[in-house]
Amino acid sequence: MAFQALKDTHVPERSTIENLTSDTEVFSCPKYIRSSSAFITETLRKGSDVVQMPNGDIVVREIKIVATKYSWSDTAEQMVKVSTEI
Repeated sequence: MAFQALKDTHVPERSTIENLTSDTEVFSCPKYIRSSSAFITETLRKGSDVVQMPNGDIVVREIKIVATKYSWSDTAEQMVKVSTEI
């Protein structure tokens, strides 16, 4: 049964392997390495999540925090928005 599973395993075509090789060439470019390293470091320092894809693309996920202050109003007898900070 294990032999059958190995036999059915998909082997990528040659063109797919060549594309993978050309995508990884960006990682051998010194200018890309310096720029992406600085960018990733700064982005992580700001608290964002960073993913560097196999083709060299960088995906950044940022979360925006909004702080809203409410105060009790005796005259309105309810909570009233005082300020919002982004």
